[in-house]
Amino acid sequence: MRNLEGIKKITIPFDIPGGPGPINVYLFCGSPLSLIDTGIKGREAFQCLERGVEDVGYRLSDIERIYITHGHIDHFGLAKKLAEISGARIFVHPDDQYKVETEFKHQFDKEFSLIETYFRESGVPDIYWTGFVYAVKEMFVKLADAVETGVEKISDGDIVHCGERRLRVIHLPGHTSGSVCFYDKESKLLFAGDHLLSEITPNPLLELSTKANNNYQSLNSYLNSLRVARQLDVQLVLPGHGSNIDDHRSLIDGFLKHHEERKDRIIDIVSDTERTKWEISQSLFGELQTKEIFLGLSEVEGHIEILESEGRIVKRKKGEHLYYCASF
Repeated sequence: MRNLEGIKKITIPFDIPGGPGPINVYLFCGSPLSLIDTGIKGREAFQCLERGVEDVGYRLSDIERIYITHGHIDHFGLAKKLAEISGARIFVHPDDQYKVETEFKHQFDKEFSLIETYFRESGVPDIYWTGFVYAVKEMFVKLADAVETGVEKISDGDIVHCGERRLRVIHLPGHTSGSVCFYDKESKLLFAGDHLLSEITPNPLLELSTKANNNYQSLNSYLNSLRVARQLDVQLVLPGHGSNIDDHRSLIDGFLKHHEERKDRIIDIVSDTERTKWEISQSLFGELQTKEIFLGLSEVEGHIEILESEGRIVKRKKGEHLYYCASF
């Protein structure tokens, strides 16, 4: 029987079109009372977290440490409020620290030209990408508070104290550049954030920011991280969304196969004529809702980067658009 003693899983609602579903956060009872991820800000999410903590005899003011698996709003949105209530220390990998600390509204305004250039090069019609930018900006401001000071860093190999457990930080970039998992070697548990999900294939996302690492390739990093995670001795994965995972190696093998097939599909799409990333995305996914456009482009971008490195695809610029075609 798996040793989950002292761990309380709390599921926080998160209902957005194309989203991954409710967020799993994990409370580690004992000292220091710790959370892995927080969920979004908002009354319903706050009350849900509060009930979950009180169910095991604690109050939100008792929380001492908050560990963030990655810098997406559904995983850290409540961190600032919780820290104000409890004085809890907040930890995140340095590659995602700017995402947690940045005040979103002004940062979006500052980086609008960078975002505009990317979408136009990709061939996305203005009506789609402008709608996406403003929808995301509104969502970020509504669902998360930036933690502008006091965030502390965790790095690969660190041992962190969560309740009575000692967890090893494993840096597994891909979904974001600073994504980490927390590994309980003794109990063979992996707290995976969005690195491994049971119901959907995680999206290795583009990082369009002047603060991002320009050399970072999301999908290539993700595939390498999957291979690292596959080697871990794990009996149970506790993910950031969805149900627990019993056989992480079979799941990872399926993900790796999926991405190989996706590369071949893109080659088929560009084998007879050159296409923009937007056109490739439409061929793969059809019409996407406004908030899903970025997910589709991230998927295409990641596969194109790998196909270019393999010499299977070439690009050229015509006007303001980039076009891609098979190299044979």
